[in-house]
Amino acid sequence: MQHYLSLDGVYLECAWLTIGSFDGVHLGHQAIVRELVAGAKREGASSALLTFHPHPAVILNKRKVANYLTSPEERANLVGELGVDIVITHPFNQDVAAMSARDFIEHLKTHLGFTRMVVGVNFGLGRDREGDIPTLSRLGEELGYSIKTIDPVLNGDEIVSSSRIRARLVEGDVQSSGRLLGRPFRMSGVIVHGDARGKTIGVPTANLDVWSERAFPKSGVYACRALIDGTFWNAVTNVGVRPTFETHLTMPQVEAHLLDFEGDLYGRHVALDFIQYLRDEHKFPNVQALIDQIHQDINRARLILSG
Repeated sequence: MQHYLSLDGVYLECAWLTIGSFDGVHLGHQAIVRELVAGAKREGASSALLTFHPHPAVILNKRKVANYLTSPEERANLVGELGVDIVITHPFNQDVAAMSARDFIEHLKTHLGFTRMVVGVNFGLGRDREGDIPTLSRLGEELGYSIKTIDPVLNGDEIVSSSRIRARLVEGDVQSSGRLLGRPFRMSGVIVHGDARGKTIGVPTANLDVWSERAFPKSGVYACRALIDGTFWNAVTNVGVRPTFETHLTMPQVEAHLLDFEGDLYGRHVALDFIQYLRDEHKFPNVQALIDQIHQDINRARLILSG
């Protein structure tokens, strides 16, 4: 998989193309991507996926906070694992937002030479989303491409969507989030130095430097699996402002206690897969009460993660 941060210098002769936000690369996105990859392989074409950063909803003031489920790099890697050949993370700004559907499609056609577009049934692009499926189909007859639409994927009676996943995360329901994603919800980052309070109470924690624009789950304690250099370790993770100790934190912190792990994690990249919500974050009356609760959390996490 090749990942480009613009269309500059990208020219393809024959490709199948999909376009969208693909934030989270959930089950609905995966259905589109699998059709794209399979179709391109059948015709000996390249499979290309074009997405945007920042998310159009952020630029157009429809979403005050980004709350991304995946970073652009994570998104590219996930679709690459599904077999996509080319990923373009196109910058989105007011100039792009003002382009007509025709102008944008002609621009893409020049660079990507696509003969087939694979998109969801509610897809739209261009100024005010004027490029709906009928409009894009008419343009395709003129410009030399056809469109294949993919129906939404259902989870029960609900359509799988990034917004539903974010709503589940706000509730702390990481199990439902994982089902919609097709894999556990993940937060990743580099381990940085904290105040070492965990170590002083016998429960050392790894403090994750998390991208500030990422979606956070509800504050609380979670059973997780931590991926470090290709190996998974069971973990108990706290997301929140550490109310027993802190009074000034406004942004939630992510700190994980890795079960049975020994070694120095500072400066290393860790990915945390959230498996199950354990409890709310509490302000304890004293440090010993907190320690007792942490050991209960560890025992419960062991049972959950051993299943």
